[in-house]
Amino acid sequence: MKIRLADLIPYEDITLHSDLSADEVRNRIASSINPGKALRERILQARQQEKPFDGVQTGDSFSLHGFLGRNSFFSPVTEVTALPLPAGSIARLKMRLSHWVSVMMALWLGFSGLASLINLYAALSSEGTMFSKLVGISFPAILFLWGYLVCIVGFKLDSRRIRAFFEALLRR
Repeated sequence: MKIRLADLIPYEDITLHSDLSADEVRNRIASSINPGKALRERILQARQQEKPFDGVQTGDSFSLHGFLGRNSFFSPVTEVTALPLPAGSIARLKMRLSHWVSVMMALWLGFSGLASLINLYAALSSEGTMFSKLVGISFPAILFLWGYLVCIVGFKLDSRRIRAFFEALLRR
């Protein structure tokens, strides 16, 4: 199995083809979103999820979040654009982390990565037992790896669910 760089970052750009017209695709997407709400309302108001997404429509594009009531920290923000073709249409899905999550993960990974490098330097330039050096290096490195894996795995799981949802939505 070959690992691509695109598999290591929380971003996906997917193009789905459909036999439906672009207007029908837009109507189907529009019927699957709740109007966007302010963050305060979403937090304070525990509501039943009537539709799979919260979001807004702007012209031919949609900005969606909160797939199937999962307000997961790592759920992708999905931007969908329906474009007409001579026979059918295409829907472009762009999935990425929200800006707040990106900032938080950059801080987490930056601080834990920096701590790993500082501890590695300290371990290489000091005297002590191999065990104490290994413990000093491994703890921040484990924090870095844990933060990265939680981010990527959470994002990829939700992005697969979203892709499967749109593939089913765009079938005749």
